[in-house]
Formats: sequence, structure tokens, C-alpha cells
Amino acid sequence: MRFGNSGNMRPAALSTLAVSLAICAGTAGCWDIEGPAAAHEGSTGLSTRTTQDIIVVDAGADAGIRDAGTGDGSFADINECQPSCAGGRECGSDGCDGTCGTCATDKVCDGTACIDNPCPTGFVLVPAWTYTMGSVWHEPGRQTGGAVETPHKVTVTRPFCMAEAETTNAEWLAVAGKAPSYFATAGDDLPVQNISWYDAIAFCNAKSTADALTPCYEVTGEVGTFSGGCVAGQIQCAGDFAFATVTRVPDCTGYRLPSEAEWELAARAGVSTDPAKYPLSTPLINLQCQSPNTNLDPVAWYCGNAAATYETAYDCHNWSPLETCGPQPVKGKAPNAWGLYDMIGNVFEFCQDYYSAFDLEPTVDPVNDAAGYNRIIRGGSWSAVAAFARVGSRAAMGPVDRGDVGIRLVRNVPAVEGGAE
Repeated sequence: MRFGNSGNMRPAALSTLAVSLAICAGTAGCWDIEGPAAAHEGSTGLSTRTTQDIIVVDAGADAGIRDAGTGDGSFADINECQPSCAGGRECGSDGCDGTCGTCATDKVCDGTACIDNPCPTGFVLVPAWTYTMGSVWHEPGRQTGGAVETPHKVTVTRPFCMAEAETTNAEWLAVAGKAPSYFATAGDDLPVQNISWYDAIAFCNAKSTADALTPCYEVTGEVGTFSGGCVAGQIQCAGDFAFATVTRVPDCTGYRLPSEAEWELAARAGVSTDPAKYPLSTPLINLQCQSPNTNLDPVAWYCGNAAATYETAYDCHNWSPLETCGPQPVKGKAPNAWGLYDMIGNVFEFCQDYYSAFDLEPTVDPVNDAAGYNRIIRGGSWSAVAAFARVGSRAAMGPVDRGDVGIRLVRNVPAVEGGAE
């Protein structure tokens, strides 16, 4: 799966970053980001494509919308904020992109108080927080995938435990009994990929059961082969595994996917996009596979630096400065401020939500699990252009499709069960 707008594996008629996302799987045609639609033929040449690809087409989904509230790019509604640390709060968000204090090194913040770490080994406590989700309209690379990124206030009211790294080949194999990754033989510590959203749901439940925890999903109508991967030699495909229904269990103790709001909070480590960081004169550079990239190289694997020499490394010279590329061992780059590795780059990560446009009003614990088709994926990947390796970047994929997407597990904090609702 190659994400970007250059290279001979992509359609020729690609000329803008503010575009809509389409997903093409095999010869079955394409879907726009919000759901199934007629196949796009003609100039894109999609009728000849034989592998799944996310491509860019036409105008941006929120063209004409610049910022929440004002619509003129001034960001006034977000900047006019009264910070508050009322109620004796020791730490956490003040509601205006500041903090109410820090904790001693032997404590962690749950969003209100400094507590003993309730998370298991390998997991990081992500506190309850209020932040600005999305990206300012003049951020370079904005809407590369065509998904709406309109900035808006979000409050996540419950802390949660998030895995410090993406699930690896070895971790997946130990639960599923078979390795679906195209790069399965390249290393146990590479992130698993070639999984679908339905595979991810089944894995969460299977691992919960194996660890004597309450599964986080009630499922019905299973069909197809769980963790079936793709045909040998195929790096992406439309899978056959699915459920008729998937229903979240609010009080579960096991493993689940993060909501999109939880994922972006964790990726941002509580820091909202500062509109002053991107003046109108900000140059549109280093958004493709250019290397070196001083912003990304210390923290993320993308198509400009994910060189690989193992046997199954992918020939990427047609769109990258590198000859062969592939995913890299997890935790190979510096973590973010909350101790989470590879939140951007390496492989995309599934979220709970269906894709939808953001609500412009402030929202509390948002998760779109009621209506839609494609499921949100976040973070960019080794095969994606640098513009996808932004904490505000959004993309989506069909729930049966498999490609450069993996998972990062989440657990509810025992004392605050339920997760995002």
C-alpha cells in the first residue's frame, strides 16, 4: 500500500494535497472515504489495478472550512479560553492547552490527581484531557488523504492504558497461531501488518480471553479466515474475514482499539496544534519521501528513511530515494513525551471509529461507532509520504482490507472502566 501523490505506482492525475481519499481493493473497484461508491475509471486507470492502494482524487472534503467557529483561519474560538484547575487538581489539562501541575517521578497523572501507575507492564497511562483535535488550515501537508481535519475542542474524560508500542509479529503469532504479515519472516519485533479491522477485533478478544480478562467486543456472524493475511507475495489485499455485528462492551477489562480521539490525544501527548507554528509563509517542503527530514528522522519511519535489507524488503525505488524498504523493529525511534513509540510512522494503526467529518462544536468522549463503512487508520507508515506522519493526519480503510496497517492495544483503567463512549 503506497500512500502519497507521486511515484509510478500512483495515478498520474494527482496535483493537490487537499484531496479526497479513495480506497481500491483488487479489481473490485474503489470506494470514497465515507463508503462504497461507483468505481472511478478513466484518467486514474483503476480498472487495471490489481492491489489495494489508497489514492488521492479531486477536492478536499472540508473545502471552504478553515477553522472551527470563525471560518476565517483566525482560530479565535479556540484561543479565547479560560484555564481552570479548580477542585484541587494536581495535574492534567487546564482546558486551554496548559497543565495544572506535574507528578513526582514515582507517580503518574490520571488527568486530575497523581496516582500509582495502574497500567500493566508495557502500557502507558494516558490521562483524561481536553485538547484541540485536528489541524490548522495552513499546516503543511494538511488533508493529504482528503479526510476532514477541522480543529475542534475534544475532552476525553477517562484515563486509559495504551501499549507503548505497536503489536509485533511475535505477539500476534502467540495469540492467533499464524502470522499474516508480508514481513513475517523479517523479525519477531516488527509490527504486525496485513491485518484487517475485523482481524484486529478478533485479536483483541482472543488476547483478552487468553489473559483471563473480559473481552471488549460482542461479535456475531463470523465468516472467513481470521488472520489469513494475503496470498503469498501480495503485500495488500481484500480479505474475507468479517463479523455481522461488532458491539463494544463498556465495562470490559480486556483489550480494545483506541477511539480516534484517544489515539490523537496520546499521539499529541496533550499538546494541541499551535496555529502560530504555521505562518502563511511556511514552505510546503519535505512532505513526500525527501531525505533527510530533520523533523521526522528522530521519531518516525516513513518512505524516506525506512530502508530495509531483509529478504522480504519491498522494492520501493520507484517512489522513494531508497532501493528497498519495509517496516522496522518497534521502539527504534525516540518516544513521544508520554513514552509512546512509533505513534507516527512504521505502520498505520486501526482506531475504533468509522470515518466521518469532525463535529465543529466541542465534544466529549467522541467515537463514531454507529454508522459508516471505512474505519479510521492513523499515524502514517514506512511506505507513506511524510505528510501522513502528522498527529492530525487522518485516513480510512475498508474493514475487510489488509495492508500496511497494524494495531496498538488499549485497556481501560481498572478504577475507571468503560473507555470512550
